[in-house]
Amino acid sequence: MSLIDELDAFIDANWDPDLTVREWWARLADSGWGYPTWPTEWKFHSIMMAWADWMYTGNTESLAKQYAALKQSKTLESYANADGLLDTGALMDIVDWPEGERDGYVLTPVNTVVNAFYCYILGLMADLADAQGNATDAARYRSMAATATAALNAKLYSASTGLYVDGQTTTHSSLHANMFPLAFGLVPADRQAKVAAFVQSRGMACSVYGAQYLLEALFRAGGANAAVALLTATNDRSWKAMLDVGSTITLEAWGAKYKPNLDWNHAWAAAPANIVARYVLGVRPLSPGFAKAAIAPQPGSLTHVEGTVPTIRGPVRVVLDTQPLALTVTIPANMVADLAVPPTSAACTPLLDGKSAKTTVTGTQTWIQGVGSGEHTVRCQ
Repeated sequence: MSLIDELDAFIDANWDPDLTVREWWARLADSGWGYPTWPTEWKFHSIMMAWADWMYTGNTESLAKQYAALKQSKTLESYANADGLLDTGALMDIVDWPEGERDGYVLTPVNTVVNAFYCYILGLMADLADAQGNATDAARYRSMAATATAALNAKLYSASTGLYVDGQTTTHSSLHANMFPLAFGLVPADRQAKVAAFVQSRGMACSVYGAQYLLEALFRAGGANAAVALLTATNDRSWKAMLDVGSTITLEAWGAKYKPNLDWNHAWAAAPANIVARYVLGVRPLSPGFAKAAIAPQPGSLTHVEGTVPTIRGPVRVVLDTQPLALTVTIPANMVADLAVPPTSAACTPLLDGKSAKTTVTGTQTWIQGVGSGEHTVRCQ
């Protein structure tokens, strides 16, 4: 039974025409339905927000209060098939909005976008369980994540095209079916080049909501040039277009052409606000409360970037020039950071504060690990 069928059944069993709307909402809340909004993926975002709050603050007080609710009603694990994939009936899956922004996505009961979210949030739930000292839950969620991810890569991927399909009963491959697995780190290394090339080729074939995950997918796959080009675009599917119509806040859609009844106060269009900090400047927490941070700037075609990212331990300052390479970072007194050497057109033997630096390579990135507080500069020898 789908979620919407469950809600219909509840209403049929409890219908009372004498109740006011407020009384109906109260009855729904008392029954455990709360005040739900319809998209399947919104429930997963609750887990993502809880994880982000914990990572950025290190505080588990809110998590302790909400963990049971996240576990009970936000994972949707009761809709998992024997293979570990969710079957949501395609009745409440949003994929993207408005519908015309889905790049021709074919909705199926076993939906690739929904299952990409599911694989990802199971891993986050394992982390949150660890934060609660719940080793049993952590092990269970990690096992579920591994099972679901294996099934996604086996059953929702076309070996003949090298791309992910929209769902288990279609051969269509949309931008969304590929950018979400890429953004969530679910694509095996030997598939990433083909998937990333396809994602890049589609351009901004998604809404302002989907743009968050498109940009994350491109930056995670080494496509900084393409991501920066989208961030700075001036066509009618750009943040520049929002400024051009006189908006001082992000719109619900790229413009009235794409959603005639759009509103002018939608935070879901504000991807650049976090993308610039997390990927262009590259500042992200590696451990809860920013005890350890990553500073991994990806300037793409930009020759100079600089900015200050606030953290709970103090501001992190990043100044990067690419020609020649000079990365200067300021790390707060109670933080250590791993620095990624930005890619250069020539071979680079990095120097940290004028001295040889011990480096490690992860994928395509070269890292200087465990850099302490203060101001530091990385240059090429």
